Amino acid sequence: MLRVAETAIERDPENLDALTAKLSDGNDVVRYWAAQGLLMLRDAAQPAVEALTEALEADTSPHVRVVVAEALARLGHTGRPVRFLGETVDTHANPRVRLLALNALTSVGVAALPYMAVVERAATSTDEYIRNAGRYLRFVLTGTYTPASPVFGGF
Repeated sequence: MLRVAETAIERDPENLDALTAKLSDGNDVVRYWAAQGLLMLRDAAQPAVEALTEALEADTSPHVRVVVAEALARLGHTGRPVRFLGETVDTHANPRVRLLALNALTSVGVAALPYMAVVERAATSTDEYIRNAGRYLRFVLTGTYTPASPVFGGF
């Protein structure tokens, strides 16, 4: 597991094939780090789109699927991946998985605009972390964020 994480953080396009192959590993943590590595490769991960798409549809780990969806969206494949992120923010039972998906939505920028209602619901969540992340994303997507924006706390 540690080796895959080390490979991921190298951000070396030469590791593309190795990271892509690890998307089908039997261990969730290995797949998560493989997906993170592909996400960190940015445009250099374009050859992995097919494997990422398969992982988005078939992986059993929501943590892996969120990272895969973010990677696909950052590669320009926003339809299904961003819809998955929005649905996960709105419906997943685990609040930390919801937060992970909300953070991924934040990183995809304007591609998240169709899910503004999801962001609004997150911004009023009873979970402090989801609420704060939702507030921040709402400010960003509406173009109203300033350093003085009330993101944190019980406003």
